[in-house]
Amino acid sequence: MKRAKGRYSRRAFTLVEMLVVMGVIAILTSILMPCLSAAKDRAFDLTNRCNQRDIATFLNIYAYDHHDKYPPSVANTARRNANWDWLEPMTMITYYAGQPLHCRSMRDYLGDYIENTDIMVCPRAPSKHKYLQEAWQSKNWDNPDTRRKPDPFFGTYCFYWGYQGYLVNEGRYFFGPRNMAGKRGESTILVSDYFGAYHWKSQNKDLKINSQNSIYFKHFGSCEPMDHAGVTSENDWYSQWYEFGCTDDIAIDEIDIKINVAYTDTHVENYSSSELTTMRVIYSSYTNQWYGEGSGPGDIYIPFAGVY
Repeated sequence: MKRAKGRYSRRAFTLVEMLVVMGVIAILTSILMPCLSAAKDRAFDLTNRCNQRDIATFLNIYAYDHHDKYPPSVANTARRNANWDWLEPMTMITYYAGQPLHCRSMRDYLGDYIENTDIMVCPRAPSKHKYLQEAWQSKNWDNPDTRRKPDPFFGTYCFYWGYQGYLVNEGRYFFGPRNMAGKRGESTILVSDYFGAYHWKSQNKDLKINSQNSIYFKHFGSCEPMDHAGVTSENDWYSQWYEFGCTDDIAIDEIDIKINVAYTDTHVENYSSSELTTMRVIYSSYTNQWYGEGSGPGDIYIPFAGVY
């Protein structure tokens, strides 16, 4: 007896038809995924550029309100009887106020201008620090997870206004911009992505050979992704970033990476590793001494353009 054909009867898919449909979906996915990935990268890059442009704009607004001067760098720790002079340029909150006229936190200068903390960190970094908002809002930041008082705080961007470092290849000091008009010998760079090497935060910064000698990994760290890079762990003061390490002496121009940099006129440029030069954080301004490899902030890479 034949089954009656009603309005609700359905014909099932055959196995061949299902396989064909799944094959078409797989082909379309393979075509679309690279496009979606590229679109995602462009979106992150655009957000990054907007963040840096916004920071530069707010700094210029601050300068308009303060006789065309940018705020001092909070990475300056110099004070009477201090053991060192400068911290890495990612510093957002230092250990203590370095000088009587210097605030301990960047927020004390820019809190009335910058409310959205999201613009203060690179959107391509693995994550934001869990206490970013609290650190920015607090006048006297103290990490509740540590016994140390007070605690510093470091972001994923490099902040160069009022900053001083040492340009290794050029054999001279780096001076960040101190006012909008600029001055001879000063850089015009305000903000950049972090890209550096030999930072003490590195998880595998040295490899012991014997009791007398050691060799250091050439480890690169950045808030921008790099090929074959892992992710450093968040600690009490630092956010995560990407890290690529090797025992070979690889030069920076061999690393496939691009970083964004914002200038005093608020425009943002993009640079490859071959367009960068090495800056080191100054340990003592009296002796031109910088931190040794593996014992401090290490090398920071900034573009040739704008360092003078």
